[in-house]
Amino acid sequence: MRIGILTLHYAHNYGAMLQTYASVRLLSSLGHEVEVIDYRNPVVSGSYRPWRFDRGRLGSEGIPYLLKYVPESISRSVRSRGFNRFLRRLPLTPSFGGFDAVLVGSDQVWNPRWTGGPDPVYHGDFDAGGAKKIAWAASSDGADPVLLDRFDAISVRERALYERLAGRGEKPVLLQDPVLCVDPSVWRDLAGTPSGGPYVLAYPMLDGEKVISIAEKVSREKGLPLVILSPRASWRCRKGTVQWASPERFLSLVAGASCVITSSFHGTAFSVLFQKPFLSVPVGENIRTGSLLERAGLLSRLCAEYREGAMDSPIDYGSVSSVLLSFREEAESFLESALKP
Repeated sequence: MRIGILTLHYAHNYGAMLQTYASVRLLSSLGHEVEVIDYRNPVVSGSYRPWRFDRGRLGSEGIPYLLKYVPESISRSVRSRGFNRFLRRLPLTPSFGGFDAVLVGSDQVWNPRWTGGPDPVYHGDFDAGGAKKIAWAASSDGADPVLLDRFDAISVRERALYERLAGRGEKPVLLQDPVLCVDPSVWRDLAGTPSGGPYVLAYPMLDGEKVISIAEKVSREKGLPLVILSPRASWRCRKGTVQWASPERFLSLVAGASCVITSSFHGTAFSVLFQKPFLSVPVGENIRTGSLLERAGLLSRLCAEYREGAMDSPIDYGSVSSVLLSFREEAESFLESALKP
């Protein structure tokens, strides 16, 4: 079958691009011809523009704003290059037509806080000819999705969303993020051979100071240097920070770490995929991360408050590998059923 993927592939965000790559790899491995529809929500796309001049801040802050704006924009431009290079790995097409099915998702395609209100396109409001429209491990991050009557099949990533839709009379299927549904060798190949000596990696997507504080304690306990992987570029950063990492470099840093401390869902997911000792710092409702760790039997790795030796608690990655295999089987089963003529 010829399948189109409609997602947030263009966001300069490790999870957004890597889940798209995973979807392409998974569908291709099942014998399908796959393309990524290059639709871009203007709010999401605009939020990742390197040069984002704010006249309001210039008026209120004056010259100090310019002194930060210029170097920060240059830094964002440097970071953007790695993401733009990775985009060339994806089979992009401008067309919605000519497909047997269009998969909407994964990622937070139904999160209005990301898309500047509900984006009708991500809720199925597009002309795909006679193609099936399938919600593919879609996420709303707590928001209530609309227009779901336009989909022929629905799968979602969070249990809370699954239960809410089921309560409305929908028939959703609960799946995990696509990065967890391909063989981990896909990520090892992209990561390449990690360089440098042993280190503790902090990836503070949210609640950064808490993540870094915990990572500093782990670093002292283990006598290892601390590397901070920044989720964004800044005009200045603390010592030991990597802020221009491409998606491949992100994978390499996780793969090469002795252990990981993160508040990111995808930081947690790739720590699991690379079988790392890790701690996941809960932020807000922690919907996606909590759902993953519960399924994998790793809720003990949530670390709201650090306790000495927490990183040394063993993880049975043999059992976790069996869970990851079940994630893939569930995804393949859903696709087989949803794509039936």
